[in-house]
Amino acid sequence: MVDRNDRNFSQNEHTFIKETIKEPPINKKRIAEKLLLASACGIAFGVCAVFTVMLLYPRVFRNLDNSCDTKVAVTITPSEKKTDTEEKTSAADVSVLTEKTERTENTVQSRILEASKEPRKALVCVESLSEDTHFSDDSFLNNGDEEGIVFLKNDDAFYILTVSRNEKESEKYRVTFSNGSSADGILCKKDARTGFMVLRVPAESLDSADIKEIPAASLDLSGKIEQMQPVIAIGSPEGNYDSLVSGTVTSVSGRLETADEEYTLFSTDMVGSDEGDGVILNLEGKVIGVICQPENELSDVIRAVPVSQISSLLETLANRQKICYIGIQGLTISKVKSANLEIPRGIYVNSVEENSPAMTAGIQSGDIVHKLGNTEIVTMEEYSGKLQSIKVGTRTTIDVYRRNPSGEYVDVSLNISIKEK
Repeated sequence: MVDRNDRNFSQNEHTFIKETIKEPPINKKRIAEKLLLASACGIAFGVCAVFTVMLLYPRVFRNLDNSCDTKVAVTITPSEKKTDTEEKTSAADVSVLTEKTERTENTVQSRILEASKEPRKALVCVESLSEDTHFSDDSFLNNGDEEGIVFLKNDDAFYILTVSRNEKESEKYRVTFSNGSSADGILCKKDARTGFMVLRVPAESLDSADIKEIPAASLDLSGKIEQMQPVIAIGSPEGNYDSLVSGTVTSVSGRLETADEEYTLFSTDMVGSDEGDGVILNLEGKVIGVICQPENELSDVIRAVPVSQISSLLETLANRQKICYIGIQGLTISKVKSANLEIPRGIYVNSVEENSPAMTAGIQSGDIVHKLGNTEIVTMEEYSGKLQSIKVGTRTTIDVYRRNPSGEYVDVSLNISIKEK
């Protein structure tokens, strides 16, 4: 316990700790010296500024006034007038350029006209007629006109290729040649799959002058057709008789699938008609393709089948030989497709036609044909070639790969009878 006396003692004891802090006295002399120095510096700076302005004012403001008062003349200078020599030279240059352009255009046009001149003489118009006893004034009823071309000429007859859209064959045909002469045409044979038809006009039905005047078109069987190749379409590619259109090949990868056949279909940048007919020429005037517009095709560009791929068919039709028929539509399985899809090589069956030998034999969509008779088949070309070498009525075997329920392909051998299409 702390005694009150002790508390008082403590307060008295600490009174000596209190002290007073005094600020140092102001040095008026030092402050006066600083103010005097600052005033001197200001006066010196002002004197220098005034002197500088007085020295530079005349020159600066004189230039400023001059720059404001000076007007820059904007003049549109007219073109310098050329001398007579320069004008003549310039006119000559334009004339030469124009002449070269016209000469180039004329050269191209001339080349097209020259290349198509002889083949156009081989064009014909084919009228399909049927006898109708109900018409007393006219014993023939005209069923339609088709464009055709003489592709073969010998001492006995003229052979004409045309594409017929009529499912039923007419009883009589009238052929009108490019020189205006006409004669009756005899149907050799028609390929119902493609519509290609060959007519024969006996030489004895024409005058000797007509026989000499009417040529046969030259066929290019090399099969050389490339993109951007200049081509000419003659016949009625636009629907009008004896039309002439030129352009280039744009694609050679198209396909025309028919029963037991697969043709290449090349496209051009030429616009045609759905009902257009005719042939495609190269710049040498040789036939390289036959115009063939696929059904249900939305595009109106002109397409054609290479004549090199139907040359054997034309021989078959001209010789009235039978066309062997099985009835499958398929495509070739290439090495690349076989490897990528892990399927065997052969002919992939897209579809089987109704009431065909293929349907009767039991061939199914999705089968892969790899053997016909004793011949191994890899491409559609090999398949169709082997098929046409067999006689109609022959009974043979056709081997296919078929996928079983487990997903594996098994070899199935089927018996089939070859019929005529």
